[in-house]
Amino acid sequence: MDPDVPEQIYRPLLIVEYVEVDASALSPGAKFEVFFGVNYFSDYSKFMASTNVAFWLILILSLLVTGIRFYAYTSRNPGSKFGYKIWPAKLVEYFFDYFSEYMFWLIFLACANIFISFKSGMQATKLLPEEGQASQDVQGPFYALFGTVVVMKTIAVALKIFNQSKMDVFLVDLEQPNRITKSVVAWRHYFVANEFAELQAEERYISPEVTLIWFVFLWVGLGWQHVIKAEPDYSVVPDETKVTNILLELFFAGSLFFIIGFVQLVQHRIQALSSTGSAVTGFVDLCTLANVSLLMFDEQAHGYYLHAQAPWRSSDIPLVDLSREL
Repeated sequence: MDPDVPEQIYRPLLIVEYVEVDASALSPGAKFEVFFGVNYFSDYSKFMASTNVAFWLILILSLLVTGIRFYAYTSRNPGSKFGYKIWPAKLVEYFFDYFSEYMFWLIFLACANIFISFKSGMQATKLLPEEGQASQDVQGPFYALFGTVVVMKTIAVALKIFNQSKMDVFLVDLEQPNRITKSVVAWRHYFVANEFAELQAEERYISPEVTLIWFVFLWVGLGWQHVIKAEPDYSVVPDETKVTNILLELFFAGSLFFIIGFVQLVQHRIQALSSTGSAVTGFVDLCTLANVSLLMFDEQAHGYYLHAQAPWRSSDIPLVDLSREL
């Protein structure tokens, strides 16, 4: 496509290759093989230049945010008191996490630009990169950057899970001994600990199972997988002659995942505003009834405190008194 003239292509270049044929072969009924091929490409030089500038800006932003977060971490956990062994892993976690996060959005928005220009434009402004060097100049950096993002995000998530598994959680019992038995009921600790473990394992804003079921239904059941074919319309009719474009696929499949997850998030927020509330609110109420607070340390010198002291000072009281207090 010619970027200076809307809906116009560059002047076609016709290349003819021919060979001599022996005159003795020019007999009546003789047949000769003739091949005809078409190769086109779209000029992505301006697009790649803009993407390259965005890449370096995001790299600088990632380094800046990593430096701020790492400075805050070292301020909370000085090496003179807790040692320096964990600092390199924490620096790698921060940089890999932010770099992969920001670079993914760069890839997603770049694919969105190609998808919208090719599929939704009222005028033809861009063609998809075809096979050959024209395609390699675009898809080569895409595969390299996307692979880097996947590897770095996987490492960052693994490090984050490892750090979360090392959290220290303390149950702070605020219960006073019963006036008659002169003791406290230990089952409250077990019940709160069990509910806390279930909350971590089962309470999800976005369910992976629900997300995959809806994605498979839309992608395979409704045939939306055929939308990403290299054609400028939104046909869902299967056609094996049409090839799939990875740039269109990433944007369209990613958009479906985002929409499905957003719907689940909105549903969770609406449920949290209802009379039943969310599971997190129910857990806080349980801690208050049990008169047990939580102290959680996600770092050596940083953590969170859930104050759940019962206003009535004791949870080991008759149900009539508890109902009156509530």
